[in-house]
Amino acid sequence: MVEVKRDFGDSIKKSFAQTYTFFNLTLRTFKNLFAQKSDLKDLGGPLTIAHMASSSFLEGIFSYIQFIGLISLNIGILNLLPIPLLDGGHLGLYFFEFVRGRPLSNK
Repeated sequence: MVEVKRDFGDSIKKSFAQTYTFFNLTLRTFKNLFAQKSDLKDLGGPLTIAHMASSSFLEGIFSYIQFIGLISLNIGILNLLPIPLLDGGHLGLYFFEFVRGRPLSNK
């Protein structure tokens, strides 16, 4: 691993650029899944995540922190989706109630 010395401002710029890249990659992946351009076999569950986390840790602390950031970003995007039982589902229901002008019934 090559160590590059950066000042604080460059580090902030680099982190925002990398977050933007990961965000776009995540959105593109979701788009491909919904358009059925990607196979569901490519998705992984908790065991796959744990395996990838241990692999990234063995590569070094930078790779591990980068992987944890990617997982955090993916969870954040998932929570914004209007799927019931996820946080985004609640936002969708609140928006629907707002547009309707009254709360939904419990039925």
